[in-house]
Amino acid sequence: MGDVSYAIPTVGVETATWVPGTSPHSWQAVACGGTDIGIKGMIVAAKTIAFTAIDLFTNPKLIKKAKEEFTKLKYDYQYKALLGDRKPVLNYRD
Repeated sequence: MGDVSYAIPTVGVETATWVPGTSPHSWQAVACGGTDIGIKGMIVAAKTIAFTAIDLFTNPKLIKKAKEEFTKLKYDYQYKALLGDRKPVLNYRD
């Protein structure tokens, strides 16, 4: 996704499909997929994706606007490290 999102505009959606506090990629998260919360969350995600696709297919101006905004942000972006100018707290190479 990272390589694709650098080349073209992308979008993502997150919905609740398991109980808060559940670790992602765990058997507990997988088990929630067959429960009411998992099924309802997946239906919300599917509807959101479908309605977004309908909006994009029926209104090409949205795609044009997204591409313009993407291009502007892509070339105006300046990478800044989260640490700023500080050195790391631990230096494992010393």
